[in-house]
Amino acid sequence: MRSSAFNSANPIGAGPFKWQAIEVHGDKPLEREERIALVPNENYNGGKPKLEKFIVRCFRNEDTMAKSFSRHELNGVVGFEATPAELKDDKNVHSYNIPLNAEVMVFFKMSNPILGDATVRRALLLATDTNAVIVGLDYPVIPAYEPLLKSSVGFDKKYAQAIINENEANRLLEGAGWAVGSNGIRSKDGKPLSFTIFSQNSSEFTYLTQTLQKQWRAVGVDAQVVLQPSSDLQATISQHSYDALVYGISIGLDPDVFVYWHSSQADVRSATRLNFSEYKSGAADSALDGGRTRSDPALRAIKYAPFLQAWQTDVPAISFYQPRLFYLTNGKLFGLSEHSINTPQDRYNNVINWMIRQKGAPK
Repeated sequence: MRSSAFNSANPIGAGPFKWQAIEVHGDKPLEREERIALVPNENYNGGKPKLEKFIVRCFRNEDTMAKSFSRHELNGVVGFEATPAELKDDKNVHSYNIPLNAEVMVFFKMSNPILGDATVRRALLLATDTNAVIVGLDYPVIPAYEPLLKSSVGFDKKYAQAIINENEANRLLEGAGWAVGSNGIRSKDGKPLSFTIFSQNSSEFTYLTQTLQKQWRAVGVDAQVVLQPSSDLQATISQHSYDALVYGISIGLDPDVFVYWHSSQADVRSATRLNFSEYKSGAADSALDGGRTRSDPALRAIKYAPFLQAWQTDVPAISFYQPRLFYLTNGKLFGLSEHSINTPQDRYNNVINWMIRQKGAPK
């Protein structure tokens, strides 16, 4: 922020708040904190914001932020996965669960010898109780059923993924030659039905991966869980050095999911390589190409149908839910809407209407 005069000395903008100052506190890297002060922009085209000022504070660790919040130095925070234990009984603390236009899924890397078998992927889906996963989260989320969100153009409930059927999962695996051994794990041609799930080392993804591990173990699948810090996981993802990946992807208001499912995005030469399942389907490719080149919603829905049908049949991944932005405030924040947003930063879309206290009109 301070490396360029444009950012801090004479910035130019057209938002509801304008630049005032930036400060950096703390001598040690782990204690360092940035504070960016903003004041209302009287010339904002939507009118002057109701807040008298807005200070953004950036913390290096959650404990320091929690202490600052408990001392009422902060009106609102984002970054907690849940309300800190020491604040749960504080009646002045309010929590907001804002759904993101995104989707948490488990991706099966189809170049893996085991997960490349459509029968195995189908069995894993049928062994997965997605409703139980959602209930166990202990906070509200919107369920997801396919690679498009329920609110997206092209969503069609007839292409929703199959629901849990443990008996059918066992039947499929038996029929494919995966026999249960004395240790309860299936094997075929001397090789165990075993693979590794990678995910982020957080309470949410720890719960999710361990729940999957338990559900799949019930049908003889040995899924090993590896949880990594965010920086390490990004390296794992960029190299596709996983068997299965539990991760969240941003879909946005416009459901162009080309980068996640088109075969070109699985290629090592792809700029992003966001096709985490390394999914390759001619029918899906054609549908994705057609859908993103049409503007009429009805026509786009028709174009996307073959992709949804192929995805339902091939099971390159399992959908779980839309993740949430967890926002915690000291006192009630008036004007904050809990409607779906595309990115965490979009919570500021109606910041012009935010208020932290209200006064009644004089009688």
